[in-house]
Amino acid sequence: MKFYAAPVITLLISGCTTPQQTPISGDFSYEDVRFVAVAGTAQNPVKFQHDITECHNMAQLQYESDIKNSEKLAKIYGQPISPEVFAKKRKAQVINCMTKHLTGEKAGKGWSLAKDS
Repeated sequence: MKFYAAPVITLLISGCTTPQQTPISGDFSYEDVRFVAVAGTAQNPVKFQHDITECHNMAQLQYESDIKNSEKLAKIYGQPISPEVFAKKRKAQVINCMTKHLTGEKAGKGWSLAKDS
């Protein structure tokens, strides 16, 4: 009986959810933004899926925190902030995580914005 308790306790503590897989198309896109691998990085669909999912999950946590704290933020900024604003911020965070394009840092995950994005 004691051997069954550890897996059950672990499952209760960690939960049974898995990170959400972010849907992508074959052309390395996220929503309406296309990415290309930077020089020296293989343009691999598996790597892209891993990177975009990791970036999306990080941005999603911030989005959920922003939604939860939207009332406090409204008091700070003096007006309510719509969920659409937080969604745009989440998209920008994903792009920045993948490319570091918005902050001007070196390439994030080895991806760059495609010329037509």
